[in-house]
Amino acid sequence: MKYILTLDYEHLDNGLFLTNVAQGLARFQNNRDDARLVVVHGESEYTERLIQTGIMREEATIRAIKDLNHRLVALFADQGVSAVGLNGYQRECITLEEGKLNINMDYIESLHHGPVLLLSNLVLNRKNNKPTPVPLNRYLEFLHMQFAPEELILFSKYDHRSPPKENSSGPAPAPPDDLTGLSVPTHITTTAEFITRINQNPDQ
Repeated sequence: MKYILTLDYEHLDNGLFLTNVAQGLARFQNNRDDARLVVVHGESEYTERLIQTGIMREEATIRAIKDLNHRLVALFADQGVSAVGLNGYQRECITLEEGKLNINMDYIESLHHGPVLLLSNLVLNRKNNKPTPVPLNRYLEFLHMQFAPEELILFSKYDHRSPPKENSSGPAPAPPDDLTGLSVPTHITTTAEFITRINQNPDQ
């Protein structure tokens, strides 16, 4: 069984959120030894902070995504999560050629299935043989087709934020701003719900 968990732009800059997710992943890993979990991420506001130091946007975006991949592996490890970090361009695992994405599933399947696979949206552009970011919504639709997961999980845009007044009774199940309009089925959750589901009913 495979699950794709998505860390979107805004949530990636929220330390409390990431720590809570990591704690949930630790429980998931302990409870679900039959499941394969792929955590997908792109860039965050860290890109803008790099640009403010004088780095050009393209370079800053690539650097931010690489750094985030390393930092997330370290954060997960601090919370007891075993994770393998992989940028899509590494080992030519995911490539972009003439506008089409391709993936080396044989390599993906060769990775040990115990650890969480932390996968960034940096792929190898065949046109210049350099890493290039793919918009996260397109990337998720592609990965959904390749992995055929039980669930593609998104975290609500109101997780760790105040919901709008008309939804003041609780967080609205709304997708993050950069992941609206996905053409594949998604499950929108919060960190609290995510952890509750894992603790109470690991078979769901």
